[in-house]
Amino acid sequence: MNEGVNGGGRLRAAWLLLCVGGGLGGCQSSSSVDCSKPENKPWCEGETGQVCEGTVSEVGDGEAMQIRVRNDRSVPVYIPSSHDVCTWEPLALLWEGARVYWSAGAWVPTCDQLLSQSCSWGCSDGPSSVVRLEPGASYAFTWEGYVYAEVEIDAACAAENDCAAPTSCHAGRQLESGSALQAQVRVSESCDLETCECGSEACVIQTSSLVVEGLASETLSFDIVYDGTEQLLAIGE
Repeated sequence: MNEGVNGGGRLRAAWLLLCVGGGLGGCQSSSSVDCSKPENKPWCEGETGQVCEGTVSEVGDGEAMQIRVRNDRSVPVYIPSSHDVCTWEPLALLWEGARVYWSAGAWVPTCDQLLSQSCSWGCSDGPSSVVRLEPGASYAFTWEGYVYAEVEIDAACAAENDCAAPTSCHAGRQLESGSALQAQVRVSESCDLETCECGSEACVIQTSSLVVEGLASETLSFDIVYDGTEQLLAIGE
């Protein structure tokens, strides 16, 4: 059986993994933000230097695990990417009942971006993908338990924004081992793509977000746990 690691996750050319002070490895805790620096202004309130509560992304240091999707049906299946607003991911994850973003290829409306430059972001059509699985084949995505969860923004936090202030944004969170989630996978036994073959038992068909959005599919739900072990999503009859 063929295996892919993050192959279906590269759905956007630009990965906006933005935190105060840098990327995932350089995110600062709320207590370490220097509010005297102009670039940190969106994170601070007034002269007290109080950071906007809950909007700073946490450092990601979780153990890698795999989410494996396996086709237990007698016919090939196609797994279109899951869509939410501007974001396309190989499958959807829900944490505590709410959609969270997890794929390294997804576009995420992070708090630092929206609070500092909310006039310069928006949705656009772009590349997306469909995973094709022959009967018995599987495809795996590697994940370190890091998600972007939606948080509400206090009006004072976005007071310095240069246009209509957002009411919510997404902040990075490292899940604790043992965290329960729900995975949702789009599945179709038919193919309405220009190319339906990709040369192996488990492979990725590259296409556009407009095509993937219009594909007819059913959505299957699976309970998974982030604990460092492989989580199997078996697509049965």
